[in-house]
Amino acid sequence: MSQLIRFATLSDIDAIMNFINIHWKTGHILATNKEFFIYEHVDNDKVNFVIALDSDSNEIVGTCGFIKNRKELIGSDIWGTLWKVVKTSNPMLGINILEFLNKNSQCRSFSSNGIASKTIPIYDFLRYRTGKLKHYYRLNDKTNFQIAIIKEKVILEVKNSENYELELIQDFQALRPFFNNFQDKEQIPYKDEWYIEKRYFNHPIYKYQVFGIKKNNIKSIIVVRELKHNDTKILRIVDFIGNQEDLNYIGSALQDLMDQNNYEYIDFYCEGIKDEILENAGLIYKSDSDLVCIPNYFEPFIQNNIDIFFFTNSQDSITVFKADGDQDRPS
Repeated sequence: MSQLIRFATLSDIDAIMNFINIHWKTGHILATNKEFFIYEHVDNDKVNFVIALDSDSNEIVGTCGFIKNRKELIGSDIWGTLWKVVKTSNPMLGINILEFLNKNSQCRSFSSNGIASKTIPIYDFLRYRTGKLKHYYRLNDKTNFQIAIIKEKVILEVKNSENYELELIQDFQALRPFFNNFQDKEQIPYKDEWYIEKRYFNHPIYKYQVFGIKKNNIKSIIVVRELKHNDTKILRIVDFIGNQEDLNYIGSALQDLMDQNNYEYIDFYCEGIKDEILENAGLIYKSDSDLVCIPNYFEPFIQNNIDIFFFTNSQDSITVFKADGDQDRPS
């Protein structure tokens, strides 16, 4: 039995969704919601999936989806998702699919956010770089915590704001005039206008808020999403684009957001931001030894600490945030 590996087409969508439902997770949103599948993985007539087909039965025996950070695939930084194979005569099929995607997409970098810890040896074998996102948080000054588990409440002072503020950007057109101010095309990943508008302003299910980090004009942006459990709310920073030095000065504005909306805390999963910058912003690094719980999962809610691992084939510096790839996606 041999396999044919190729990019998916529009006519493959139903079969991919069925494969996800049977072999990945029954009832998964990408197996049951075709409209969302198309939003997440279809661009015009291109389906952002690689599939492996059994040469005899023509049935799907392996998949790897991907998400682009630019409108054009060639030269884009891409994130692998839903990498799954069933047992075949080829024990290397999963790796063959990854190598096909990496080579034939002609991407600049190939990464994945949210990989299973048990798969890390595979990526090490492929000489990809692996790591774990750091998790930071800032507590509001509350007596009781319903979402977090706090043994000892610690709230850092924040660095002087230096006249920085956070300005809510209502739509992408309001952001467009400032877009080239904070985008470095050499940064990995580079997120173009098409990606940011689609990902954060046009999301069909989640409501994101995009804030400009402003001093005279918008210099960088953060993207946040409010999460709720019962009657309690928190705010999660899911993306940052710009000069990370600007993050030094947003602590007071973040505290204002918490006070105005009665958030229990703000948290931030990231890789590639200097610890001292986030400390200046009033965010505490949650180390593995800390006796606190800052939950990740809200759909359904699970009151546990969750590590997020990633891989990348980039040997250059890279930033990774919660919303990269498919980590901040409805389940």
